[in-house]
Amino acid sequence: MTLTAAAPAEEAPSVPATAQEFADLRDVAEAYVRGRLVDPESAQFSWPSNFMHGASWKPWIGRSVYGSMTCGIVNSRNRMGGYVGRTYFAIVIGDGGINWFEMDDTQHFRVQKKCETLALPPAPVEVPKTAEAPVSVADEIRKLGELRDQGLVTQEEFDQQKRKLLGL
Repeated sequence: MTLTAAAPAEEAPSVPATAQEFADLRDVAEAYVRGRLVDPESAQFSWPSNFMHGASWKPWIGRSVYGSMTCGIVNSRNRMGGYVGRTYFAIVIGDGGINWFEMDDTQHFRVQKKCETLALPPAPVEVPKTAEAPVSVADEIRKLGELRDQGLVTQEEFDQQKRKLLGL
């Protein structure tokens, strides 16, 4: 993960994402978070906040990171098979991929506390999708390849998902 985003030349106001932008950014964020979990298939996400374009996140140490920022909550299984509980995370997505990601651990709730103090607007209400043509395996593999090329998933994660899609 590289931190390449710089502060904007002029402080432009943060703008909430549209419903379609939210859905696209949410998909990228969920793929990234799943890649860091012990049991990615068990992940249950909730999105209390919308993404804000031009927002910043101030890490504990270092400079502020700019991009499309939001806070989310994930619950997934641990190595013992039990759910760990609601875990807050913050993510900043830029043009080149993930600019910053931080997730609370079981003892420190820094991200949760900061997310609760931010004035992020609520996530847009999702409109039910219309019936779409089924996505082919080739399309899914192509999308995974794009995520790998953007550095959002590792080669190992790509190979694992590709084998799963091909039924190997």
